[in-house]
Order: sequence, then structure tokens, then C-alpha cells
Amino acid sequence: MSTVHVIPQPVTGRLHPVFEDEVDEKCAQALELLKAVYVPHDKHRAIRSRINTLRLSSLSILRCGEALEGRALVQGTGAGKTTILKLIADESNTRPGREGKVNPHRVLYIEMKVAGTLNMLCRRILKKIGDPHWNDGNADDVRERLEIGFDQKGVELLIVDEVQHLKGTSRDKLAIADELKGLLDAGIVPIVFAGTEKAKGFFEDNLELAGRLGASLDLAPLGTTTDDRRKFMEFCRGLDAAIEEARIFPRAPGFAVRENLTGLFRASGGHFGRVCRVVTVAVEHAVRREAEFVERYDLHSATETFAIPNEYCRHNPFTATRQP
Repeated sequence: MSTVHVIPQPVTGRLHPVFEDEVDEKCAQALELLKAVYVPHDKHRAIRSRINTLRLSSLSILRCGEALEGRALVQGTGAGKTTILKLIADESNTRPGREGKVNPHRVLYIEMKVAGTLNMLCRRILKKIGDPHWNDGNADDVRERLEIGFDQKGVELLIVDEVQHLKGTSRDKLAIADELKGLLDAGIVPIVFAGTEKAKGFFEDNLELAGRLGASLDLAPLGTTTDDRRKFMEFCRGLDAAIEEARIFPRAPGFAVRENLTGLFRASGGHFGRVCRVVTVAVEHAVRREAEFVERYDLHSATETFAIPNEYCRHNPFTATRQP
């Protein structure tokens, strides 16, 4: 006797999402509010502390010619790497440092492109630190101005994201890797390298660089231990509270309710970042249905249309099963 799969049905709102101008505006407002929602958790706190420690411990020898260390953060797509790295840069650049002043260039965040050259990367960094002549001069001139710019602008840390794009033996990729390693060797700036699991190949090809990065920053998914399940529940409760506080819906979503909690854990593979991405898709679905809160029905739809296609999970955990 075959198993019957039961799809959850909506409790409030319409059955199907509405695609009209008025609803588009509501969706845009909801998603804008959602962007401001951030729920801190232990793994992000640990990453933030270790990166801040790297930056602060390098200040006394910064640009003195002594080699510096870096750090590496490697985890799958959607794990929340970029979120915490951008948050660290934003916090560092908007809060007073040891000198009691705000420096908008204290921490530079840069994202590697699929295709690019060392010259292009240097110009992008120069533009980011406000060099009015970022697009002038030859390659050697640009590289020299880069080191001068780091010093003049008081750059204390460089974060390079998406370093999986540097894996390979092309001349451009090798040149970028050598330049970044050179910044560490010359004591110009400590660097945090981040990327997806494909970035492991980049570090394997650059063992000397990898040896300078210390223990990897941990953003591995939660497991099924009692402690991990408690942390996951606390995170979902925090997400509930943050969305309720943002007043996106008349009612709180209830992500921490047992049946939703189990579904979100399986749909995300235990990654906090992936939970947020699934929830974002579910929020839009609920708004378009004019629902009073994000329901299990919306989480099912988000898993079906987003989580499964992106290989977060293979089966929809929000689908119930029963014997006919």
C-alpha cells in the first residue's frame, strides 16, 4: 500500500499568491524590513571575535615590514558567510576604534569576480577607499598606490570573499593570489579569505598561504545533539521575535513551533543562513497571499521552489505522510 503525501493547506489568506502592482509594493516593503532582521548566534559571535582579535593583534606591527597572519572561512553556499563578514565590516567602520574615532575604511570587504585581473582588483580596492585617481596609471603605479592608500586611510583588515574564483593556474589567478600573499608577507594588512567549499582547492594550490591562516573559522551546520537542537530552537525563536517586531504581519510566524522547527532544520541542513533564505522566500509567498502570518503552507512552498532546487534538501519536510 503506497504512502499518501499531504501538502499543508493555508489557514489565513488566499490559496494562491497574487501578482499585482499593489501586492508588489507590499512585498517590496516586507522584504526591505526583512533585510534589517539579524539574529545573532554562537557561531557568528565566535567568527566575529576571532576576526576582531586578528585585526587588533596586528595593529602594533601593521605596515612595519613584519609578516602578518590571516584567517580562512570556507562553507557551502547559503551558510551565512557573507552576512557575518559584511556585518563585521559595517560594525568596524561605524564604531570608534582604539583612537576614539570612526574610520569608514577600517575594514575593507571585497568580493572576487569570476573573471578578473590583478589590475582590476587593485583598482576596485582603490575606488573603495576613495582614491580619486583609481582608474589612472599603469599596473605598477596602481599597486604602489594601493599600499600607500591602505596606510593613509588606516585600513586595518581586508576581507576577500568568494575566493573559490581564484582556484586555477591561469596567469591572472596566480597573480592575484601572489599579490594577496605579498600583502601578508610585507605586513601591509591582515586578510580574511572566504569562499564556498570549492575554495578548498584554492588553499590546496597555495599551501604556503594556507599555512599562514591559522585554524579555520567555523560555520559548519548544526548537528542533532541536544545542545545543537537547543541552539537551533533559540535561533528560530529569535527570528520569530525579530519578524514580529518588524510588524511585517499581524501575527508572529511560529518558526519555533515543533513541527516547523523540525521542517526548517531539515530544509536548511542545520545552516542558520539557509534558514533565513528559506524564510525570506516564505515571507514573500505569505505576503502575496495576504496571509496573517508565515504559515507552514508558505514554508512548504519555499522549500519546494527554493530549498530543493538549490540542493539544501532532497525532500520537502513540510509534506506530511499517511497511509491511505
